[in-house]
Amino acid sequence: MFINEEHKERFYKYIERDGTPKEELDRMALFYILSKLVNEKGIELFYDFNSRLINPEYLEKVHLSSGEKRMIKLAFNLYNGYKSKDDCQTVYDTFYNLDPYNLQVAINGIQIRFRMLDVKGEFQ
Repeated sequence: MFINEEHKERFYKYIERDGTPKEELDRMALFYILSKLVNEKGIELFYDFNSRLINPEYLEKVHLSSGEKRMIKLAFNLYNGYKSKDDCQTVYDTFYNLDPYNLQVAINGIQIRFRMLDVKGEFQ
């Protein structure tokens, strides 16, 4: 389920730091995707652990590839339905040209959010 050991370690660090219970599937999906893309220093830009809220304003302030930006927007959307004012990102836009690893992370994130896959990678 995790792309590599670093992805898995970051995920568990983020949910522990946040105090995320396993029932909060929206945050589990958020951290699953962000832990693949963002290191421990960078997570602060996109998620505020004190307020427990996302920081979408940094999407335009930080240099990201188009794929990274699409993945972070997907993570935000799975968390709270986030949609930027000037963006009409479709499912096609989200998945188009993602490399196989990010494609799998995106699909797994959706499955986690909608109770099709638990964090251990087992189908429900």
